[in-house]
Amino acid sequence: MLSDTSAENASVGPGASVTFAHISDLHLPPPALPWRRFLNKRLLSRHYWQQHRRHQHLPAIRDRMLADITHDRQLNALLITGDLTNFGTPEEFSQAAIWLKTLPLPALLVPGNHDAMVAAPYAQTGKLWEPWSAEHYPYIRHFGNVAVIGLNSAVPTPPFMAYGHIGAKQLTRLGAILATLKAQNICRILMLHHPPQRGLDSRLKSLRDTEALGKVLQQHGTELVLHGHTHQATLSEIGNANIPLLGVGATSMKHDHPERMASWNRICITRPARFQDQTSSDSQGWQFEVTRRSAEGAVLQNICWNSEDFRASLRTTPAQWQGGKA
Repeated sequence: MLSDTSAENASVGPGASVTFAHISDLHLPPPALPWRRFLNKRLLSRHYWQQHRRHQHLPAIRDRMLADITHDRQLNALLITGDLTNFGTPEEFSQAAIWLKTLPLPALLVPGNHDAMVAAPYAQTGKLWEPWSAEHYPYIRHFGNVAVIGLNSAVPTPPFMAYGHIGAKQLTRLGAILATLKAQNICRILMLHHPPQRGLDSRLKSLRDTEALGKVLQQHGTELVLHGHTHQATLSEIGNANIPLLGVGATSMKHDHPERMASWNRICITRPARFQDQTSSDSQGWQFEVTRRSAEGAVLQNICWNSEDFRASLRTTPAQWQGGKA
């Protein structure tokens, strides 16, 4: 099934907008966990969390950012591109589900590598997040003439690795979804945790089937791809396909590097007034405005583009938003 009957399906008329907040890599502070949860790869991650991550991901920063997001009354939904947990334990999934229920606006999420650190029973983990995602991926949620597509790149990996993998089944379904939505003149927003672009992270942390996903996107297109994982605010182009790839800083990160400090992306998508023929085969012409905001609400960067000429807009984007690993 290519649509979700619980989604908002009202048409977005010419000149109307849909606006999202994009955050990622929250790494919510873990609850008390039994030692048996760490008789595996999690033990290494726990050591790193004790020495480093708990001093970098600060709840106070996250709370200030959520307050800024809450004040924006034009937002339609909050999009979360993974890593809500630190170790991917059932206790953390349960805690995150409670946190998600407190959010002031609808949320959609995809899991990250920390959420799939080791294999765990689905009934105690992913199922708890189904109200904000789905049992099967890719999933779709509609906001008028804009569709958000959630793709799952999170898989358990060996120690010292954090790579992602999508797999042929998801890719086949994704191609069908993109083609169907394009025929319906729907603006397509794809989100996953690992960036489908070489150079944004190390090989041990990258998406294993980047090329396979790139072929699907090259064939069917999409208007925007959102990711997390790198803890860095970047804007680039996927391959040579004129498809924007947008990353964001970790939600609660304390960092001196401007592109790695906590931030969120405000994404406003407008259906131009000239684009009034809903039966037209031309699915181009969506206008985007992306504003990167700090946890305190300061505007850090802003860029606008039309989906027909993103590449031209990217050439004038500040270099720091096009960076690789910091």
